[in-house]
Amino acid sequence: MSGKGVAAQKKRRYRSAASQRQARTRRVNWLQWRSQQHMALPSDRLWLLFRFAHLVTHATGSFGTFLSATCSKRVSLQGRQRDIFPLSQLEASECKPSDWSLQRWGLMSQFINAIIGALNWCYGIKAGSSGPARRTAAQADVVHRIVSKALDFEERLQSLAAGSWESFLPDWVPLDVVRPGGAKIGNLCADRVDVLQAAGLCDPTSCLPASVQEVIHSEDTMFRGAPDGLAAYEQVLVEERPEYVRLVARQLRAQQLGLVNTVKAGGGVFAVGKPGGRRQRAVWHGRRVSAAAQPPPKPRHLASPTALALLECPQHGHIRCSKRDASCWFDQLSLPSELQRWMGRPPVTVEELRVIGGLSLDELEHFLLPGESLDASQLFPVSLTWPMGFSWSSYVAQEVLLDICKSSGLDESQVLSCDTATPLSFEQVFAAATDDLMVFSDAGPGHTLKTVRLVDDEFKRRRALRNTSKDVDDQLSATCVGVQLEDGVHLAVPPSRCLAMLFSLLFLLQRQEASPKQVHQLLGVQQWYDLLCRCKLAVYDKVYEFVRDPFDTAVKAVPAIVLFELALGLLLGVFWRVDLRRPFAPLVSATDASTDYGFGASVAEVPISMVRRLARVSEKQGSYVILDGGFAEDVGTHRHGHPHHLELSMDDFVHVFSIRRRHPAHINVLEGEAFVLWLRWFLRSRRRHRTRAVVLVDSAVWLGAAAKGRSSTQLNRLLRKAAALELAGELQVHLVLVPSAENPSDSPSRGVRCTKAKRVPTCVTPCPSRQ
Repeated sequence: MSGKGVAAQKKRRYRSAASQRQARTRRVNWLQWRSQQHMALPSDRLWLLFRFAHLVTHATGSFGTFLSATCSKRVSLQGRQRDIFPLSQLEASECKPSDWSLQRWGLMSQFINAIIGALNWCYGIKAGSSGPARRTAAQADVVHRIVSKALDFEERLQSLAAGSWESFLPDWVPLDVVRPGGAKIGNLCADRVDVLQAAGLCDPTSCLPASVQEVIHSEDTMFRGAPDGLAAYEQVLVEERPEYVRLVARQLRAQQLGLVNTVKAGGGVFAVGKPGGRRQRAVWHGRRVSAAAQPPPKPRHLASPTALALLECPQHGHIRCSKRDASCWFDQLSLPSELQRWMGRPPVTVEELRVIGGLSLDELEHFLLPGESLDASQLFPVSLTWPMGFSWSSYVAQEVLLDICKSSGLDESQVLSCDTATPLSFEQVFAAATDDLMVFSDAGPGHTLKTVRLVDDEFKRRRALRNTSKDVDDQLSATCVGVQLEDGVHLAVPPSRCLAMLFSLLFLLQRQEASPKQVHQLLGVQQWYDLLCRCKLAVYDKVYEFVRDPFDTAVKAVPAIVLFELALGLLLGVFWRVDLRRPFAPLVSATDASTDYGFGASVAEVPISMVRRLARVSEKQGSYVILDGGFAEDVGTHRHGHPHHLELSMDDFVHVFSIRRRHPAHINVLEGEAFVLWLRWFLRSRRRHRTRAVVLVDSAVWLGAAAKGRSSTQLNRLLRKAAALELAGELQVHLVLVPSAENPSDSPSRGVRCTKAKRVPTCVTPCPSRQ
């Protein structure tokens, strides 16, 4: 090498001291970051997502292999590609945000590819299939949306501080740090239980229907045919007995409990930690008593994540929320005297109440129910209020809350629930969940405050107590029925819940052993948030067999398919974030199937105001629509339910496909196939992504299964396929029942072609009556 070459090489090797220090710092930081890979709880929560994706693909057998191998290779497909699926996995730095390093994106892309694989599995793509080499515009739109949702999920995990999420972990999931408040179940501490100063001040009788009043004021009616042996029930653990006696003494002073010599039925008492880990809830174990009682009516207008997802936010506006919470609501509602001796608790002695509870004999005499004495060797506390743990208590509490709403000017036409028509206007709506009242408005600041102030006055008039520490006044962000309203435009799962679910499932995937009761805990939490996008419930199938007995505490090996379904539910949890600004597509669609020919679908272009009115009655029991002038009166008189007239005729619809079926099948299965075909057609256009769509169907069976989100029959395969399309397209589909004679797609499903006079050159045309 020449002298000039050696000099140039030395010059290139020379680095300043500052540059060398920076290089050493970068290497130390990189090594520290890499060392978090094996930490139980890394500071960079991205490692948890990477570990989760790795375990899903390696700890669930052939199901995990599907996620890693399917659509990982890209080939040029034959013919025109117009469908969303199969969806190819990400390659290298594809879709990488500019502020992400290649190392971190490499971890994140594995999590995103697992999500893409989960969607492919739900759709039914064959294992090992290749994906398209080039994405269509619709597919690219779906992938960018998946990436955005995955990044949002990762950001939620990173935003949590220590101590803000640990209390949501199940007791059986180990944690290196001390849990706030200790175990969630058990470990009773009397001072940590909320007890009112004066309980039972509200009489709910006047809020209940006359037929219900007759039941609750007659023990012979309520407990008709009750079995023997209800007076023998579980006792308090020895180590918890002093705390139990102290709790009984506090509740006696509050007039929440009374004392009797004998009871007719009862149950034990156990502590459940409240969110946050600092307070406890004393729950009465009334399962056997509830089973002996008459079944209660279903609570009316009960709020749920599904109901909240019906909220509509203006494109440039926000949804504001005010919230009120009744303090220890069940304890405020007095229980009829006829039922009190059926609500017994573990007995205590006079000596215990005096020594441990600090009660005098005069006080004990005052706490005795009529006809009872202190001469017995033990006394039974009985509930004087509707106890938490009795099957009727939730119904009674909901009825009283709805009555308060009615007296405050909130009528049933404004309620958000799954059992009533959705409000047409969101200027003022409300949701009620036993002891929580949430008022929403899109009319701007201050509107919800006027309503909740009327509610506050009604609470005072009835001597009902509110938990003022939980008041929310006209905010853009609030937690409602466990779901978080964010910035007035999104509904999402709280970050603390996301991390707790992820950490719990990671432990289960590593251990691969659990009891049905433990798995049932994880499944229950996931299913509650699945109500935000109900179609996602279709991913669960074999897990129901494993948790058939939710009280089975025997630890056993968890089958790979059960682990896979739970992991699938969390992978698709990135779709839990719901955009309330999604507009309605200006279309009314209809699908149908026939055993004679196959499948058909029709659409009509209509004003959005008409689509919204139609969506109000979607999936409501007994509701169906009638087209303008098409339904015979004699048929209508024999049909049960409530008809809604739609200002459309058959001629307003155009047929978008008429396809012959390939294989014979049950008509309900064919109806599901027709719906999936319509979804495929609908999502071909990117303009229809991220919208709300209304579909008319004439199969009550398919509508019921789709509304529920899952089915125990072979329909679940189609529901899972539909879920993949709805999640990928971020659709909210509203299904409305239409009589078969009124279904515009009846003709194409039977292979009947349009005549030349009726055929139109475009796929969808405006309704003639709207032009």
